[in-house]
Amino acid sequence: MKQYYLPLSKCLYDKFPAIRTKEDVIWVLLEVMRYSFNFTLTPSTDSEQANIIIYIDKMSRIIYGEKEKIHSFQLPFYVYEKDEKVYFSYNGQNIDSKTIAVLSSILSNIKDIYNSIEDLIDIFMDAMSDFEIEEEMSSYWNILLFLLTFESGYIRYDYDPLRENVEMHPLHHLDIGYSSNVTFKIGLKYQFVPQDLIKLLDINANCHYLDKLRKVNNENKI
Repeated sequence: MKQYYLPLSKCLYDKFPAIRTKEDVIWVLLEVMRYSFNFTLTPSTDSEQANIIIYIDKMSRIIYGEKEKIHSFQLPFYVYEKDEKVYFSYNGQNIDSKTIAVLSSILSNIKDIYNSIEDLIDIFMDAMSDFEIEEEMSSYWNILLFLLTFESGYIRYDYDPLRENVEMHPLHHLDIGYSSNVTFKIGLKYQFVPQDLIKLLDINANCHYLDKLRKVNNENKI
């Protein structure tokens, strides 16, 4: 198990989009990867900064945020160290700054006009032309399709006194999923910190139990 800590300025953190779609998850993923290239692997001790944790174990996840809102989703790439820095790869291909720039360009257009596979191909080919890429087109295409289809496993801890409602919107809660059609909340008694979220998600750690589920009688068993 490895945990890489990166300091994240409040200014940059505020530029991250609210997670409402898969494209939002991918955008933050690419920005975190790009941002990580600028730092050696040293923990941040500045409590005024939002932090990023890259957690690598049997599960691999990115955790980022502030005390009131902590986000986490799957890190789908292979992670390795070199010269006290963290790097990423997919099927043996390094994910470098150029790769991230190309993918970010494609993603920006996808959010505006992506309605069909034909649109996606057109956007992709435009990016290949803009970046003068010819020999590695298939590699970029494979990474793009992988990002659009990987399971993000998105979860967020929220501390929300403005909308607090004991039954419907607990002060401390977890939001599971990002789409309005599938997301749901689990209320918490106490505030979470990033390490609490890691312990909850770590498949090598002991399971947590929901201790206030309504008992179901024999006639209404699910």
